[in-house]
Amino acid sequence: MLSNTASVTGQILGTSVESQRIEESLKFDMLDPDWVGTNWPALRRLMRTVGVFIAWNLKDFPEHVVYGAVTGDPTAAYSQTDAMRISLKMEGPKHVL
Repeated sequence: MLSNTASVTGQILGTSVESQRIEESLKFDMLDPDWVGTNWPALRRLMRTVGVFIAWNLKDFPEHVVYGAVTGDPTAAYSQTDAMRISLKMEGPKHVL
């Protein structure tokens, strides 16, 4: 996307390219290993083929929504002795709210 810089009188002073994509690294910590073992393989497969839509408390915070395509390889690993962490990177459209 191109954006113009204008003076107070409206003259165009310059044009710059603004990125239309954004990349986010997401980590979900303190997950039950049984949940990860049961659900993670299918969820990971879906993330790689269909896409992802994640919302946090959409009713109270409608601007806190992440969506896009998963890039790289989503992983699951132990974060503590009895808990696991899921990590993934997403790339999607950049929006200014």
